[in-house]
Amino acid sequence: MTFMEVIAINSAIYGIAFSLLLCLASVAVFTANFLLTLIVMITILGVLTAVVAIFYLASWQLGAVEAISLSILVGTSVDYCVHLVEGYIMAGKSIPDLNSPKEIRGWRTLAAVSHIGTAILSSAITTIVASIPLCLTVIQLFAKFGQILAINTAVSIFFTLTICIALLCIIAPVRFRASFKSSFIAFLAVAVVYSFCLGILYFINLKVVAIPGPAGQPLFPRDS
Repeated sequence: MTFMEVIAINSAIYGIAFSLLLCLASVAVFTANFLLTLIVMITILGVLTAVVAIFYLASWQLGAVEAISLSILVGTSVDYCVHLVEGYIMAGKSIPDLNSPKEIRGWRTLAAVSHIGTAILSSAITTIVASIPLCLTVIQLFAKFGQILAINTAVSIFFTLTICIALLCIIAPVRFRASFKSSFIAFLAVAVVYSFCLGILYFINLKVVAIPGPAGQPLFPRDS
């Protein structure tokens, strides 16, 4: 592995972490609900774990292409499950007269799948089909990225239509309705938590040990 590949992989790891943190903050604000955010994050982490497992089974080395692709694919993994969760939220505007929370969750999930399921499935299929010509190119960089894109899309839609739907039926909020107030409260909560964590990292970097950044330099400047 060359020096540039080491730098690329190190930067990609930070890219994956930053993408996950940004994804978590965005989902938390737009869904404005802890359980829905948890469902989305479980789905995303499951997709990333499955994709990395496929890398291992295919005997692919974690080179620069794979590392950079993983940081990009965090954003594509969240697409399908967030649309499904948004459909679940929209279904809360017209809940029928049902008695048990299980029946309400099931009805809202079915309404979400009926409303958005065909669209996300069609989107996944067109993405996979569009990546096939990229997989057949002579340039290995493009061919490998096309393969990773097709694998990630297939795994993402599979997890969305299985794990995400199952979690919505089991632990999703029953009568939750998103509002500007709930989104604003979620934004404040995310800002406070992230600021607190950033302060802890800064203290560790300043007083305990220097935390290396993407390029190998300290993540925060230290006094000499």
